[in-house]
Amino acid sequence: EKIMITNDQYTNPISTQDAAAAIAALITAKSSGIYHLGGPDNLSNYDFALMVAQKYGFDATLLQPQSTEQFKAPALRPKQCALNTQKLIKQTGFEPQSINAYLDLWKTTLKM
Repeated sequence: EKIMITNDQYTNPISTQDAAAAIAALITAKSSGIYHLGGPDNLSNYDFALMVAQKYGFDATLLQPQSTEQFKAPALRPKQCALNTQKLIKQTGFEPQSINAYLDLWKTTLKM
C-alpha cells in the first residue's frame, strides 16, 4: 500500500540515545534556560522516510511525496521545524550524531 508523505516539511530528527545524552550533558553543566534539541540533519519527512526505506530494504516506491497542500492534514503544520541547537552545543560541547549513523547501528543491532 502506498504511503503519502510530505516532501516540504523539514525536521532534524534525533535518536533517543542522543536526546538522553544531551539532557545529561545539560544537567552536568548545571545549565538552565531553554535549549533546542535536534540532530544535525535537516531532512524533509519524505527524505527521512526514504532514508529508512533504503537502509532497511523496504520498497521505497511505496513512498509517495506530496506537498503540504496536497497532503491535507487535519491540522496545519509549519514547513520548517528543524531546531537550532547551537546554544546546546556551545554550552555543553555535546553534538548529536547523524540519524544515518543511528540507522546503521539499529540495523546491526536488529540484525536486519
